[in-house]
Amino acid sequence: CASIFFTWRVRSLLHVASAVRDGRQGAWAEAAALGVHWAVLLATVPLPLLVASVAFAGLICGFILMTSHLGEELYGDFQHDWVSAQVRATRGAVTRTAFTEWLWGGMQYHLEHHLFPSMPRSRYPRLREELQRFVALHDIPGGYRLDDEAVIFARTWEKLRSVAVAPGGG
Repeated sequence: CASIFFTWRVRSLLHVASAVRDGRQGAWAEAAALGVHWAVLLATVPLPLLVASVAFAGLICGFILMTSHLGEELYGDFQHDWVSAQVRATRGAVTRTAFTEWLWGGMQYHLEHHLFPSMPRSRYPRLREELQRFVALHDIPGGYRLDDEAVIFARTWEKLRSVAVAPGGG
């Protein structure tokens, strides 16, 4: 996941360059903010530490993504009801602090992200309420899956442990 995380950093630069080239409203301000961000980072953080921090952030990203899928339903064949499949294959997290809310990076609203990937994550909390009603109204098997972040991490750890000690690797 560290390589994906690094790729996201590069893609953000390419995206803002494209937005500036296309004349999108606010693109210059976004480019300036991104430029200041990278200038400060490169001027104040030694390159080896910057690379290590991107790798560590990738590890955190991978673990967070894994927690919202591991243990949920997996499909070997085509699913005709895409929305229902997304509901049954993801789990949201209830964060405990402002820091962990930030650390999750919006992935505590993983179903919302799957169904509306281009929606700003600041709107996910309100969308969560709507999706909970939608899932209940349409009686989607398993319901809207939501657990405390500590419960999700414990479940993920137990799942990984059980696979590690299973004969033949699970």
